Amino acid sequence: MKSKYIQLVILLFLSSFALPSLANEKAKQAVISAYDAISIPGLNIELKAKLERDRSIPLRRNISKEVLGFYIKDRLIGTVTTDRKGIASLVVAPAYFSRGIQNYEVKLLNSRSFQARPATALVTVWEKDQRIIVTDIDKTISDNSSLDVIRVPYNRQPAFDGARDYLTRMRDDGIGIVYLTAREDVLLQLSKNWLDHLDFPKGHLYLWDLALLPSRTPWNHGAYKSLRMKKLKSFFPNILAAYGDKIHDLEAYHEHGVPAFFFRSDYNRNEVIPSWAHEFEHWHDL
Repeated sequence: MKSKYIQLVILLFLSSFALPSLANEKAKQAVISAYDAISIPGLNIELKAKLERDRSIPLRRNISKEVLGFYIKDRLIGTVTTDRKGIASLVVAPAYFSRGIQNYEVKLLNSRSFQARPATALVTVWEKDQRIIVTDIDKTISDNSSLDVIRVPYNRQPAFDGARDYLTRMRDDGIGIVYLTAREDVLLQLSKNWLDHLDFPKGHLYLWDLALLPSRTPWNHGAYKSLRMKKLKSFFPNILAAYGDKIHDLEAYHEHGVPAFFFRSDYNRNEVIPSWAHEFEHWHDL
């Protein structure tokens, strides 16, 4: 399993580089990935989207020099031309978003070469003292691996018993939910579809993508999660707990002073966890 996962990561890495221009191709199908944004009141918010050829996962070509439009409640608030990595980024004033969780939409505009369905993402604006919990997805709330996400339709992928109920209870108690996964961003829509299909509470979703991360970001998924935790805690210091199924998850949480909970299941039954970590086997036990 580990060797297959390494092969997948290598393919994903290669696909993150821009390939030759596709401008001569007519009306080819493209896909827009719109990324969740999170902030505190009073700060500008960066909205970000990526345009790629709609090819089989994991290999997708980045599409540059196309215009993406950003919309809030059907109102166009800005247009951006994609760069060589297919990325379009728009910084908007805080007045555009109220406190809480809202949607924004991204559309491909006036393209002669491509067509793409609009994409939506969340913008989360919480007060700095907002209470938060963070959870991994694969083998933590989802009873499958990253490879299963590709092979199995999302509506046939199971969740661990009690995971949704626990997160929903936390949300109902006023606690914000953040999903922090090392899935590559080509799995963005599949991940959102799965969370929505099983009625998990809405929350900011972090995925791994070399195109969106600093050039010196380590490949190690633990280091990636630590980077995200550092950024998240700079906004919201009141992170109550974080949940994962791997030692590097625990280390990423603990490094930033967040209580780390290890979800033990059949596949990691013999894993030895640090003395400072907590562990549980059933979400109903929390």
